[in-house]
This record gives sequence, structure tokens and C-alpha cells, in this order.
Amino acid sequence: MKSITNICVLFLFVLSSFLCSAQTPPGSQKLNLVVSNVCDYYGQYIINNDPSTSGIPPLLGNAGCVYASNYVQIDSLQALNRVKYLDVTDDSPNPDRQKLFYVAGDNQMLSFYSSFPVSWCDPVIVPRDTFLIDSIAGIDANVNRLYVIRSTAQNNLLLYDTLSTTPITSITVAMTPKFMDVNYIYLAVVGIDGNNNVRLNIFNTNTMSLIEDTVLGTMADNPISLLFAGQQLVYLASQPGDSILNMTKYNRQNNSITASTIYSYSGAHAFDWDGSYFHFQPEEDSTGNNFDTHIYKYDLYNMQQYAVYNLGLRFHKLIYAGGGGFSYYAFMHGVIESALNGKVMIYTNFNYSLVDSFQTTYQVDLIASDFRCPVSLEEYDDSKVKILAYPNPTSNSITINASGLICGRDYKMDLIDMHGKIWYQKTIHAKMSIEIPIETMPSGVYILRIHTLKGMVTEKIVKEG
Repeated sequence: MKSITNICVLFLFVLSSFLCSAQTPPGSQKLNLVVSNVCDYYGQYIINNDPSTSGIPPLLGNAGCVYASNYVQIDSLQALNRVKYLDVTDDSPNPDRQKLFYVAGDNQMLSFYSSFPVSWCDPVIVPRDTFLIDSIAGIDANVNRLYVIRSTAQNNLLLYDTLSTTPITSITVAMTPKFMDVNYIYLAVVGIDGNNNVRLNIFNTNTMSLIEDTVLGTMADNPISLLFAGQQLVYLASQPGDSILNMTKYNRQNNSITASTIYSYSGAHAFDWDGSYFHFQPEEDSTGNNFDTHIYKYDLYNMQQYAVYNLGLRFHKLIYAGGGGFSYYAFMHGVIESALNGKVMIYTNFNYSLVDSFQTTYQVDLIASDFRCPVSLEEYDDSKVKILAYPNPTSNSITINASGLICGRDYKMDLIDMHGKIWYQKTIHAKMSIEIPIETMPSGVYILRIHTLKGMVTEKIVKEG
């Protein structure tokens, strides 16, 4: 067991996300265990755009924490007609205690400070700077750096220090940028060049020098979203003619391009990435089977369909609020499709179990969460470990959320019946998801136990017949 002083505290979450996470295929009669860190994504910054043309300005709100969502309107963004981009980053001497986030429309961007003096779920938000930038096509906020692309032919890639509204670097990319994603020391930009080709440029963010320039091929025409996964793989979702949905993968290790059609009946209506998978809901269903109320989950690494979930709902947006590069954020937000309904459903991203929901004034277009740490180092003593089971009782699958574990420390977990018989046991750690088969277990009461430095944390689980 590692010492408390050697735990992966506050800042190793980015690197450890790929070491401390796992997902397994969904199935019936399973106990799904989600284990999260004592420091985790808490906030839910919300942007509401008025779906009508009445001129009501966008609204900035906060929905508290997942499992305790409660929407509160914070500010009316009078300076913006419509917010298209939202991103949040650490930017202070105490990054676990204060955040910096940006909201942007077509021609203007605003920044805000967010701090948590009273409650980790209820931030205090203070306006900071205003950026006058025309033709904004995307933003990406990182520690001490802000990247902006513009849908122009000149000076279309800008780099800012987060302390200034004046760019420190202005670059002309040989295309009209459409999408951008930053991953560690690399920046990927996708756009349309002068020959109407979809082109990928990759930059070294330390020097802002162009290191790769690739045409992605006709399967990538009409791109709709970009993901830079790890440091080697770039994925681009596209829908040529809006009639099919394609996925293109560019592998930097061997400069290879792999492309395939992942849905052949229509384009995507609502979609987002979760770091390992592409989630989407079809634009339409031509088969009569209501596929347009299903969620499809596509495995990026293997370039194949992973699972389909029939939720019976039509979504305006699917939003992975943790950011596409962080595969350990465990939730997917589904914004209900309705001009008069600002309802947001929160699901686990690995099997779409409903976790929570909240209601807003208008339809939600953007959600971002950030990483906060509600305890100081000396308090890392396992006192924050908690277990939540839902639905409970159950006759089918059940999801267990074990929160408050310390990344870097191993914990013994077991599942016993009322006679003390152990039906399942495993060593677990923060940032992992596993499925425990319970098909062969008889109906009755079981106890899930996690052994911590403070003793056992338990949760009673009832399996019905």
C-alpha cells in the first residue's frame, strides 16, 4: 500500500486517467461498479441559448454536482447573441480551489473566475476579461494557455496567455479551420483547404511549429467533430451529404488513415466523445424501428460498434462534460429535444443508467465540468469514501458508485450474503469501472464492502426474483 504522501493527488489525474480506468461491455444481470477519486469532477457550468429568435440573451448557470443537481441561474450574458463554445481550466496558485472558464460566440469571448468558498457544488463566479475576436470557430483552454481558431483565411490560429486579452502568437493555417483539439503538447486543427479537401494540421504547442500536414480523404468530407486521443490518434466524425455517418482515424505512428461508415441510414443528430468511444443518436430513422431514439456507442480503438441503448428519448444534445480527453469522467448528459423544455438527463457513460436530472429555463446547449478537490492533503485518510447503489432493490442490473477513494491506493472490495459467504472479491482502485456477474446469485440481501484505513464502508443490495 502506498503512503498517503505518495498518492496521485490533484494534478496526476490527467496522466493517470489512462492508467486508472477500464470499461467492459454491458450485459444483463450485472452489478456495475464505478469507482471515483476523492478529487473529481464536480461542477456543471451550464449555457442556455434561447431557441427562438426573440433576442433573449444566453444564460449562464450552475447545476451543482452530479448526484445533487440543482440548477441556479448565475448571469445573463448580454454581450453575446449566442454562445457556441465553453471551456474550463485550472489557472491560479491553487488550481483545485479556483478555475478559469471561457464562453464565446461568433465575435466575442468572455472569461470568468470560479471559486468555492462555501460549497464545492455552488461556485462563486466573477467576470474577468472580454476578448473581441471575429469569426471564432473554436476555443480550447489549457493551463496558462488559450487557443482560438477563426474561420478566416489569415491569422486563423491564435494563442493567448490566460493573463492577457492580446494574442502572443498569431499563425495563418493554410485552410479554413473548422475544429481544434489540444492533447498535452500537441494541437490538432482540421479545416477545408483551397482545393476543398479536409486537411489535418498538427502543431507542437511548445514551439507552435507545424509538424504534420495531411489530407484525410473523401470519407472525411463534411466533418462534424474532432478528437485527439492520447498523443498518436486523431479521430474525425463526418457525414458527407448528411446521409451517412463516417469515422476517420489518423495514426501518427505510421501516418496511416483508416476510415469506415459507422451508420448508413442518416447522419448524427446528437453526439459527443468520451475519450474512448463516440456516442451518437441518428438524425432520422427510415426503418420504422425508432432507431432515432437509440444511443449508439462506437469503439474508437477497434473501429467498430460497441453497444446500442434504447432510451426512448430524442435528444437535442449529448454532452460529455468532462472533456473528450479524460476517459475517467463517468457521465453523459442528454439534453431533451424540446424548445420549451430545458431538461437534462445525466447517465453513466458506460451503460446509460440514469443517475440524475435537472431543469433549466431554456434548452441547454453547453455543459462543462471541472476538477475540484474538497479535502487538503492531511485529510486524505479514506474518511470521504462513500457507496451509492441504484436502482436498489433490483431484479436486473445495478450500478454501484464508490466515491472518495484515493488514486494510487489499492482497496479490497467484496460482495457477501447475509451468512458471510463471499460471492465476489477484487482489489479495486480509484478511476475504474467493472461489471460483477450476478446471474447465478439467488434472490436476497447482499452487502458490498470496501475495506479502508477507517474501517469497512458498506452498502446493502437487494436482488429481487
